Amino acid sequence: AIQFLLYERVKSRVLVNHNLKRELEGLPPTDKLPKSAYFFSAAFAKGIASCLTYPHEVARTRLREQARSGVFKYNGMWSSIRVIAREEGRSGLYA
Repeated sequence: AIQFLLYERVKSRVLVNHNLKRELEGLPPTDKLPKSAYFFSAAFAKGIASCLTYPHEVARTRLREQARSGVFKYNGMWSSIRVIAREEGRSGLYA
């Protein structure tokens, strides 16, 4: 959901900038962008969304793996994120 929200916002801003450039060139506004603009908007949105949601994936994996081993270090999602950040630093949330 984060990715799609970001994509739409980025695409809208790129379209506004695109139409401002067209206006300076004396061209009418358009609702179409070059294919590269769509591609880079989607890539940017995906990158940001991945950075924001990756700690959740790490915590989810740790919770699942602790159930397999039988040693319970984490109590829940937020607890696991706090423990990982405290013990391994912020970089541990992206490992």
